[in-house]
Amino acid sequence: MILPDVIQITRRSAESSLRAVGLEIGEILYQDNIGKDMVLDVLHQGEKIFPGQKIPMNSELDLILGNGKR
Repeated sequence: MILPDVIQITRRSAESSLRAVGLEIGEILYQDNIGKDMVLDVLHQGEKIFPGQKIPMNSELDLILGNGKR
């Protein structure tokens, strides 16, 4: 399974894309970033992963989103 590119898109779009390819959504974490609910990073088992990286099917991914603050 290849991780789709969900960086810098909205949470809703990212969740749809990830579920469509058979991945699960785990925790939603926030950090200071002007882009409210924009995906900043994706974590798999606590490790940052990148678009195009191979991960096991049905993996649970945590999303790090912007909270809208500078």
